[in-house]
This record gives sequence, C-alpha cells and structure tokens, in this order.
Amino acid sequence: MINKLNLYTTKSFGGMKIKDFSNNEVAFYIARKNVVDYHNDKFLPNSIIPNSIIFHYLNHDQNLLIGNPQRIEEDDTGWFAVSKLLGTSLGKDVAIMYAEDAIKQHSIGGYIVDGQWSNNYENYEIKQFKLIEVSSLTMLAAQQDTPVKKDADLLKQFEIEYFKAKQKFKNI
Repeated sequence: MINKLNLYTTKSFGGMKIKDFSNNEVAFYIARKNVVDYHNDKFLPNSIIPNSIIFHYLNHDQNLLIGNPQRIEEDDTGWFAVSKLLGTSLGKDVAIMYAEDAIKQHSIGGYIVDGQWSNNYENYEIKQFKLIEVSSLTMLAAQQDTPVKKDADLLKQFEIEYFKAKQKFKNI
C-alpha cells in the first residue's frame, strides 16, 4: 500500500466557467467532491486548504506563470478558483486559448496532509490537501467529468474584443 502523505502531487480536473473577461478573470473548478479520479483519489468535503501564496501555471510548469489567483471557493460541486490572467504575451495567449476552448481542463498541485485508504482499498480518501498551485491544462486531466460552465454574456463580450484585436493585428 502506497503512503501518499506529504508527497508533492498534482490532481487534474475538467470543467471551467468563464467569469469576467473584461478584467481578464477566469473561474474554473479545481476539484470535485466525492468523485474518484483516474488515480483512485477522492477529495472529501472541506479537504482543500489554500496556501497563503498560490500560483497559476500552464501545465504545472513553474516557468509558465499565467495568472494570479484571486480566491479559492468551495460550493456544492467542489472547489473553484478565480484567477486574473497576467497581461503578458503568455497571459494573453492563454486568454485566447480559453476563448477558443483549447483549455478545458485544470489541475492542482500541493501536498496530501491527511488521508486514508477506503475500507475496500479501492480509493484513497483525501481529508486534507495543502494547495500550492493551480494549472490550466492543454492535456487530459485525471478527473474529466466536471461540467463545463460558461457565462454567455461575458463570453460574447470577450469574443467581440478578441475579434477586434485580431482585426487590429491584421492591419499591422
């Protein structure tokens, strides 16, 4: 039996919600409650503990900082991050990837502080997870069944801004 405590680990999830592209903010699920992922791990309610500093990377690459997480929230589905994308060229590229649905999955990195194997040893129940970073993914996530949610009005506004920017670049 593998001891998963205090080892740095990453956990991936699908689904996102575009919250407010006028401020370059994206909101996305980082974990679902009581859902067994492809690594046979399951987050229990109230198990994610945000660190005082949390980073937002692309594909867990510490050299690809793309956003500044504003807050982490828990709702009935799971945990939700709201992050402001950076104004860098990479941050702008990521905003385009979101707009064109290239990014549909997210992941987290941190440490399992407390957990145990279920009674039948089929999955590992995470009781406490120290969150260090969130990542936008361009690859498959360990947990892909999180529903995708989009705010249609805000997405339309972003698409208009994106189209204007695209036209501007054509004229350069």
